[in-house]
Amino acid sequence: MFQPLPKKDNRPSIRNEPSPMSNAIDRSPRLQTDPGAVGASLASLPLQLSAAVKQFRTLRLPRTYRGLTSIMVGGMGGSHLAADIIRSAYTTKLRVPLHIVSDYSLPAWVGPRTLVVISSYSGGTEEAIALLDAALARRAKVVVVTAGGKLARRARRWHVPLALYDPRENISHQPRLGVAYSLVAMLRIFSSLGYVPLATGELTALIAAATRAGKKYGPDMQTKSNRAKQLALRLYRHLPILIGSEWMAGNLVTWRNQLHENAKTWAETALIPELNHHLLEGLRDRTIARRLVAVMLDDARIHPRNQKRLRITSGILKKLGVRVERVRFGQSPAPAIDLLSFGGYVSWYLSILHDIDPAPIPTVDELKHRLA
Repeated sequence: MFQPLPKKDNRPSIRNEPSPMSNAIDRSPRLQTDPGAVGASLASLPLQLSAAVKQFRTLRLPRTYRGLTSIMVGGMGGSHLAADIIRSAYTTKLRVPLHIVSDYSLPAWVGPRTLVVISSYSGGTEEAIALLDAALARRAKVVVVTAGGKLARRARRWHVPLALYDPRENISHQPRLGVAYSLVAMLRIFSSLGYVPLATGELTALIAAATRAGKKYGPDMQTKSNRAKQLALRLYRHLPILIGSEWMAGNLVTWRNQLHENAKTWAETALIPELNHHLLEGLRDRTIARRLVAVMLDDARIHPRNQKRLRITSGILKKLGVRVERVRFGQSPAPAIDLLSFGGYVSWYLSILHDIDPAPIPTVDELKHRLA
């Protein structure tokens, strides 16, 4: 039987937990050796954005791709994360609905009036290839975004517009750490066709934001002044649930995936106000609640009622025995890029605390091997 809400947090302390101001990350040899080059890829975010802007500067698409009624992005894992970020960060600017499909089959509504973007970093993802075949059969207006592989070859063979990128700045070669290429590609595609207006210099501003974020959250900034390192220490030996609202939704999905693959830990996302209608009751089971850390992301740009909901939800979670960590964003002109960098670094620092190589994904690779 569930107990009523306690008046204060009675969560038991966890032994041997590092202090938020501990120098455990700063002293770790893994910070310097950087196995798998994950840290190097995180640091290269400004270079990735800059390279992608140059690579797609002359991207041209047929006039028949204008004036469509919907956009569908098909991709798996790290290859759809750019679309997640765009859908939430540009939700007030998108002029048509943007849907994301991570499966083998198309929704029934996809047809000649749909712009279909097939995204696969490797170009060999079987679900993405199936979606490409289905979209062409439906006579949708298709664009392929990839670094090569089967998708690039099929696009050339069938004369499908191809946004081909060279991801050499992504030193780790992990798709989840090369989101910048597909992000710029999709923004170029959508803006050139009139579906997302981009201000003059907006892409340059993203590069500048990534540069600033790298200085704030990168390994050279010591823990006492580095919010990413501090949060990683607080997440150690806990299960993170990432909570935010509005423009943050796509970033939360990206951050969750990086925690899964880089830190090899469970993580999930929840959005305000939706979680207020069910999740709080599920957390009355204190055997679950005491293992969680709710990372509450707040920002002055979200709806005032959602800001109030975040504050109230934070208090209720504490009463339920959930540890709460508040992360508030300032007036960054490109908050989605700031959060992209922040979340990536938190996942890497957590892998350092776990003393693991963050790059390999052997369990996912085993599944793919069995499917082959």
